[in-house]
Amino acid sequence: MTQRNLGILLAVQLLLVAITWWPSDPAASRRPLFDLDRDAVERIEIVGGPADGESAVLVKDGEIWRVHSAADYPATPAKIEALLDTLLGLEAGPAIATQSQSHAPLNVADDSYGRRIVVSAEGEVYDWVVGAATSRSVNVRRVGEDEVYQARGASEWSFRNDSASYFETTYLDANPASFGAVVVQNGNGDLRFEQSEGVWTLADLEADESADSDAISAFLLAVAHLRMTEPVGLQTLPEHGLEDGPRIDWTIIAEDQSITGGYTLGSEIEGDRFLKAVGDSFVVRARESDLEKLLEARRSQFLE
Repeated sequence: MTQRNLGILLAVQLLLVAITWWPSDPAASRRPLFDLDRDAVERIEIVGGPADGESAVLVKDGEIWRVHSAADYPATPAKIEALLDTLLGLEAGPAIATQSQSHAPLNVADDSYGRRIVVSAEGEVYDWVVGAATSRSVNVRRVGEDEVYQARGASEWSFRNDSASYFETTYLDANPASFGAVVVQNGNGDLRFEQSEGVWTLADLEADESADSDAISAFLLAVAHLRMTEPVGLQTLPEHGLEDGPRIDWTIIAEDQSITGGYTLGSEIEGDRFLKAVGDSFVVRARESDLEKLLEARRSQFLE
């Protein structure tokens, strides 16, 4: 057989080997990490690496999700849907390692990982450790097993382990223009503001006094927009100091109907203050620096 024919025969043999081992459909070798129906997921726990220690625990309560690690505060539906999209969209390819010696270098060891994700559904628990790989992929290993896989479509940072990532921190976002009257009760006395045709004034002006409408409008923006640092719980306790704390009340006049709202400020705690809004079951905390304008407001600052 000539050298040319031998070369052709070798090329054919290599081609046959490649065809034998090359998957006919690359996607067929990938499988969902969490092969679950979305409605079946009941609990998700995302644990930070051993050096982090913070965990976010999300629990389904009937038709809604709650952040169990944040006093069971209601989770923001869109944030839960986005997390479920990412989790249920993870697909693992063939194993990239099968020995425990590879776990630490791939950041999926029992004592060295980026995230630990525990999903509970229909009595089953799916417990995986996750470590960073490339920018949009992660190394994953099921706890108790040696095989390591690579999953595409997410990064380690796609799985936030801080509770605040899953609820709305905007506690109050009202439009002061809708208020008809606002009463502020703090240690400097009671203040009553009233609006007429978009102009704010003080309710008890003396004959020789004039209200600073712009100053009042700027102040009411602080009244109507608040962010919380964290929810505390459903039970109001004496140490929250909400029984006799400063109060902000407002009235909205709409279609000959008065709608009241407001909130009470409580005791100081680590640079925050306890806070509870009218009609809201939850006690929360807000930064005292965000509340200073309300606590320090006095009549003289709203006069021309």
